[in-house]
Amino acid sequence: MKEWHDDVEEVHDFREHVEIIVSAHYWRRWARRLQAFGFTREDARVLSLGTFGTDQEESFLGADEILTFDKPMVNLFQVRTRP
Repeated sequence: MKEWHDDVEEVHDFREHVEIIVSAHYWRRWARRLQAFGFTREDARVLSLGTFGTDQEESFLGADEILTFDKPMVNLFQVRTRP
């Protein structure tokens, strides 16, 4: 079965540049701290992977960007990071 995104060039380009990240050493501790800031458990884990995530070869730490459609997470992040 053909997926809807198979014909969308932008989605194809995006998928070519996505790397799967796994948790590194301080991932859980940071996720707990993010929960204390008011993020849900799931949102805290996603954000924590953005900070303490790496690839299988451990060639990098953290992500340059996290893409999400989760508006409540985005709104809370903007409120918490506002100067």
